[in-house]
Amino acid sequence: SQSVNYGDTTSFEITPKSGYKILSATGCDGSQTGDDPYIYTTGVITATCTIEVTFTEEEEDCTFFIIPLKNGSTVAICL
Repeated sequence: SQSVNYGDTTSFEITPKSGYKILSATGCDGSQTGDDPYIYTTGVITATCTIEVTFTEEEEDCTFFIIPLKNGSTVAICL
């Protein structure tokens, strides 16, 4: 939690755990103002409010190689 004076705005730096990324942040009539680091700035504060952050696991970037086998099946390898 953070105390904010009536009528002011405030900013938060949001840092996900390793292996995760920020999917979205909402609340307090705010908006995202950066990507690295991810900064969320509230609108003007006139009442108690909550910021909700949604995280998602990072996906590995990979290129799939399809290898045909002699028996007619295939194998996919992600590199």
